[in-house]
Amino acid sequence: MKFKNGQMPPSPYETGNKPLPPGGGGWDYGSGGGYGTGWTPGRPPARPPVRKKSKGGWIAAAAAAAFALILAAALAAAYAQREGRPDAADPTAPSGGAPTAAETAGGTTAPGETSGETAAAGETAGGETAAAPEPAALVRERARELIPYFENRYFLNSVSEDALTCICDLYAGAMEFETTVKLTTRINRDELDVCTTVMTSDCPELMQLDFSVYGYSYNYEPLTGRVLDVTFRYVMTETEYAEKRAACESAIAQIAASAAGLDALGREKVAFDAIAGPTWYDSETPMCGNAYGALVEGRAKCIGFAHAMKWTLDELGVRAITVTADIPGQAEGHAWNNVCLDDTWYRVDLTPSAIYESDDGTGLTRPLYFALNIADTMDASTYIINDELSRAAPLPKCTSAELSPYALSGQLVRRGEDGAEALRAAMENALPAGEGEIVLQFEDNAAYAALLDGLTDLVREWTLERGLGYSFQSIHSDQFGLLAMRIAFLS
Repeated sequence: MKFKNGQMPPSPYETGNKPLPPGGGGWDYGSGGGYGTGWTPGRPPARPPVRKKSKGGWIAAAAAAAFALILAAALAAAYAQREGRPDAADPTAPSGGAPTAAETAGGTTAPGETSGETAAAGETAGGETAAAPEPAALVRERARELIPYFENRYFLNSVSEDALTCICDLYAGAMEFETTVKLTTRINRDELDVCTTVMTSDCPELMQLDFSVYGYSYNYEPLTGRVLDVTFRYVMTETEYAEKRAACESAIAQIAASAAGLDALGREKVAFDAIAGPTWYDSETPMCGNAYGALVEGRAKCIGFAHAMKWTLDELGVRAITVTADIPGQAEGHAWNNVCLDDTWYRVDLTPSAIYESDDGTGLTRPLYFALNIADTMDASTYIINDELSRAAPLPKCTSAELSPYALSGQLVRRGEDGAEALRAAMENALPAGEGEIVLQFEDNAAYAALLDGLTDLVREWTLERGLGYSFQSIHSDQFGLLAMRIAFLS
């Protein structure tokens, strides 16, 4: 923060002075930490030792050998079918995996069932034969029943069937606070990393889990790399989780009540203001890295803000994702949201709009919308997107800022426009009241830098032309190309 006409304490918004913390204590993502158990996949039984043929017994020996070859070929074909078909059921899988078609039809509600009675497997309530659901459909049905807002969750709807099955196994186990969760699908260690990263991004309600590199371990088959089970480290008890989740849901319900009747853009802004406006940036408190810190305690770091926004927008019916990224040369990464409005994706970052310890009473209205519905190119920072996210699905590109608050209020200086002229027009509008608050955001970083370099001279010249004195305070963000100032005109 740079202040004119009077020195003020430095602010985290000034990139050249005290950089805006990208994520406080940072966030981690896990690559497991698995270890081999020495277990090897089943193989066809070895051929029995050849016995010395008795005289006249060559026919029986040949028949036995032929039978052994046929049996080995059948076993090999069955094993190859299991290896080649991602939807093949694992006969060693524990109960609780994706149900079979017969289980779905006979145990709960069969596809096509219309009455309150359970139809027999393969039949509808009317007695007609129904086609068995595809295994992929069963996996998605399980996900819908297990994971809230499933249809609104971008990465969960983009991963493979095996990955979604793995995620369902892990999610179900986490909800039951199982220490070790057995997997019912064939998935390797790299694919497990993708699954846990997707869960981190798409499932902010999983506050009980630690998905960092030390937060879970797994057993796998050394020869095939297939992960057999995952052991979780929980960061809270089941009772604590129930209490914290209920508190988050209560806070989100209050936000939803405030947003009732608004369109998607209005609901998004209500959520942004409710979360970022009263919340302090904090990288030290135990809950700062999850939604509870932002929604209930009012203290969070970047990943906590992103989780809170994602969870709230899920409830409000607005599609959003959480993006995690590394910052080159820094141990800490950063997290933000991408939000879809009218089929267009926008970047949304609550972190810079939070309250900071160095906030010093400039009188500027809060929160300032540094990064609400901006384009990716309007963030000058360099990020390396989490590789596991990119492997799960292509990351939506944010190419527009047309729904940012400053674009909607005529305070966005678009590429090719004159920033100095935009500031003169804003001062002209503030002149009748004798003072005013001016905020300008720039699509072009070069235009922003040029205006900032000549800011004091421009204000002095403009006021002298009108025979006025002036005083102003300004705050600016080099990262997001935003200038905010409060100016008073002196006659």
